[in-house]
Amino acid sequence: MTTHRPSLHSCDRCSGGDQIQCNLFWSELQNWLKPYVLSWIYTEPLPVWRGQEQEIVDDILQETSIRILHY
Repeated sequence: MTTHRPSLHSCDRCSGGDQIQCNLFWSELQNWLKPYVLSWIYTEPLPVWRGQEQEIVDDILQETSIRILHY
């Protein structure tokens, strides 16, 4: 049985399968994840996050990218 892995994008540079090196891949991944992270941040409003929601989202997205690279 074959597992289908959806690709976020395809560009000439990534057609060889090396999406990790492609800035477009990371940009699209963050754009895809951002609405989910925003909804989590606004669903669980902690008083210390008030006014810093966007920075929190950016930190979570950056940490996610780092963990993907380390994995």
